[in-house]
Amino acid sequence: LTTKCGVPAPPKRITQKVVNDFIDTGLQHNKKEREKGNTAQRVLNTFDNGCTANEYDSDFREGTAEHAHEESMYLKAMKIFCDFKSGEAYKSDYE
Repeated sequence: LTTKCGVPAPPKRITQKVVNDFIDTGLQHNKKEREKGNTAQRVLNTFDNGCTANEYDSDFREGTAEHAHEESMYLKAMKIFCDFKSGEAYKSDYE
C-alpha cells in the first residue's frame, strides 16, 4: 500500500502482544459454544467462493422491517468478510 497507494508506513511494527491485548476473545463466545455443543446453524447464504453466512441471534422478530434491514447489513458484511478471506477483495478490480 505504501508504494501503490501512497499510504504512509506505520510508525512502528505491531507486536503479537499488542494484537493479543486488542482482541477480545470473549466476543467469540457463540462460536465456542457451538463448537462445544456441535450444534449446526442454518445457512442464510453461500457466496460464490463457497464461504457461508450462517444464521445469527437477533433482537428483532422475523418478518419485521428491522429484522430485514439487519439481515441485509449482516449479509453485506459477511460478503466482504468472505471476500477478504478468499483474497477476492485484494484484487485491483474488486467492487
